[in-house]
Amino acid sequence: IQKAVREFQPDVILCHHLYYVTSLVRELCPTIKVYGISHGTDLRQMQKHSWQRDYIKEHISQLDKVFALHDGQKEFIKEHYGCNPQFIQVIGTGYNSSVFYIMPEHQKKENQKVRLIFAGKISEKKGIMSLLRAMKHVPDAKDRFTIALAGGYGNEQEYKEIQSLAEKCTCDVEFLGKLTQSRLSEELNKSDVFVLPSFYEGLPLVLIEAMACGLKVVCTDLPGVQPWINANIPENGVIFVTPPEMEHADEPIRESLPAFEERLAEGIEKVLHTKLPNQETVQKISWDGLCERLAKYF
Repeated sequence: IQKAVREFQPDVILCHHLYYVTSLVRELCPTIKVYGISHGTDLRQMQKHSWQRDYIKEHISQLDKVFALHDGQKEFIKEHYGCNPQFIQVIGTGYNSSVFYIMPEHQKKENQKVRLIFAGKISEKKGIMSLLRAMKHVPDAKDRFTIALAGGYGNEQEYKEIQSLAEKCTCDVEFLGKLTQSRLSEELNKSDVFVLPSFYEGLPLVLIEAMACGLKVVCTDLPGVQPWINANIPENGVIFVTPPEMEHADEPIRESLPAFEERLAEGIEKVLHTKLPNQETVQKISWDGLCERLAKYF
């Protein structure tokens, strides 16, 4: 950090995540403006354990400006970091419109099964196990649906459990592995519905990427996500599913999972009858739009 500042002599330093390195930058660069962007995972870390928590709070509260993804995050940052609300700006997010768009050459043929797709870490906390179990509540799932799971994994034992559940799932499940952005865009274009059954998210950009590729969306109704999407993409057609009861930031109470899985199954059925999101509205949330919003603060 010191070497970079000495050589580059910045007027403003923009840091990602309201966490330890951003705190170091604030301490090491007291005479330079330091801005911080939250992406959600930082807030989860602050909730889950106490490592360097006091140090982080002390220095994050001294940032010149903080950018939040949505109003729910703004409230959390104000409460848990002690930041002055006047210095917190809701900036939203943006997607890469040169990668994620409708590709006619990859569109599905008619009369094929409905292809559900998930993209992200293949883990229980992303709701993958619940999605696989939920399909037993969907009528004629085997004849009507397939599931594609795109992403890598961290815990090998957990991944094996997910593979085992997939083998028992009432419809065919395909593991696509880790994909480049361009390959993910192609796979989204080959699909009908994007499903994000996560137990914790900031503002999941992948929802917007899926909409840009012409998909309908089913998503867990997580704090701040629905108000932001409804405000920025009116008539989006997204089906929001009430999450299970939680005991920590991302730990569902086991007893509440069966009811959540039934609601998820209902959401998958319901989304088939919604309208597709308006593409002109989706395209306004591209990187270009995000950069314009950010630039006015410099």
